[in-house]
Amino acid sequence: MDKQEFHEGNIRELWRTAYPLIFSMLSIVLMTFVDRLYLARYSLQALNSTVTASLMAWAFTVGIQLLCEMVQVFVSQYNGAKQFKQLGRCTWQMIWLSAASLAVYIPLGIYGKEWIFPDSYDGMLQKQYFLTFVVCGPLFGIYGACVAFFTGQGKTKIVTYGSLAGNLVNAVLAPLFIFGFEGYFPSLGVTGAALAACAGMGVQAVLLFILFLSHDNRREFGTSLWKWDPSLQWKCIKVGLPTSIFLVLELSSWGVFYSLMAHASTSHIIVAGICQSVLMLFIFFGVGLQKAVSAIGGNLIGANKRHQLKKLMRSALILVTGFSVLSSLPLVFFSDILINWFLQNPHLLEGGQELLPSHLMEGVHAQVKIGLVITCVYLLFENARWALSGLLQAAGDTLFLMISGLAILWLFMLIPAYVGIMVLHTGVVLSMSVWIFYSVMALGVIGSRYYREKWLEKTLIRTEMAEA
Repeated sequence: MDKQEFHEGNIRELWRTAYPLIFSMLSIVLMTFVDRLYLARYSLQALNSTVTASLMAWAFTVGIQLLCEMVQVFVSQYNGAKQFKQLGRCTWQMIWLSAASLAVYIPLGIYGKEWIFPDSYDGMLQKQYFLTFVVCGPLFGIYGACVAFFTGQGKTKIVTYGSLAGNLVNAVLAPLFIFGFEGYFPSLGVTGAALAACAGMGVQAVLLFILFLSHDNRREFGTSLWKWDPSLQWKCIKVGLPTSIFLVLELSSWGVFYSLMAHASTSHIIVAGICQSVLMLFIFFGVGLQKAVSAIGGNLIGANKRHQLKKLMRSALILVTGFSVLSSLPLVFFSDILINWFLQNPHLLEGGQELLPSHLMEGVHAQVKIGLVITCVYLLFENARWALSGLLQAAGDTLFLMISGLAILWLFMLIPAYVGIMVLHTGVVLSMSVWIFYSVMALGVIGSRYYREKWLEKTLIRTEMAEA
């Protein structure tokens, strides 16, 4: 395969790397969004139950994925330093870690669901979703390691093709598994949604792993160097673990937030659940851009072109601003269409009982419209934060991201949310506004770190360059 080099970090170079990752993330979030729509049509209670359950499940599965994906920091720096044989060697360490994680994920799925979710009907649905999703955790890790191998080289289109294949599998299986096929296949509801999503991830992991082991990659990029190297594996883990821990705790914290909303009232969780589902549809840009910034930044650092990093950051912020303007149009001016997708059958639980009286459901519709405006503002600040985080990750400044991120979560999201919802009994809109407060403060802290430039002093591969 061709070797990819990065030179300037300008908008054209960034967009060329980012757009396959962005569209790859778009295909993934579309899969999640469509699954939510299927569940909303199956029953609104099924949708509400997965709001918290999916966050808890993702916290653990995406946690291992991100831990393994952070090997991209090494892949990109080695690629920039033209030490190509090291790319496969460090990627293998994360693949072995993923395989070993099976011993953790099986008992976590079986016993963890009992500790996390209540013994109620909603809790039963949450347990079903959590168990099914979590036992597939190792697949997420293998996928993350293979994604890092290709993304760190700037070969992002390969990731997009894998995502499209996985989404095609999910698109076929999700309605079949959720609704069933009378006389042939039973309706599995929330369990079916989790099974379809995991099948899609499995297809992506297998396809990328096969390409990882291709003849060209074995010859040029060291993917035949499969032996376990405890020292190298630990170096990769040290860089990735803080980011992974933060993601697990961040998603768990959002799970706590949605639990608080569910405790406050049915209206609170319906509004929050719909806004969260729409938010999931639009995060593709920021996450894809973050990966591209990290890949290019790592290559520039490895190639000793740190002076180009500021240009890379300016390019990222320009793209963030443009996307924020475009994404706000459907959320603000066509919000009724989005809301109606979720409220096709708004009054019913699975058993046929009334979920909310009609006059209260009209109020929910108006509150969701305001919630979508809050979502627009939140996305702007979050996309900028993710771009900055991508650059700090490229330098290996992940410990700061974890420590500061956890402090921000507690001080500016969880504590204000708890006080507002549980003590002051704030309404739906004011409770949702904590999103903006949290994102502004998080961006301010990470932006301050970026401008102080201490992260530029970090080195990751210098000692290994001497060893190689």
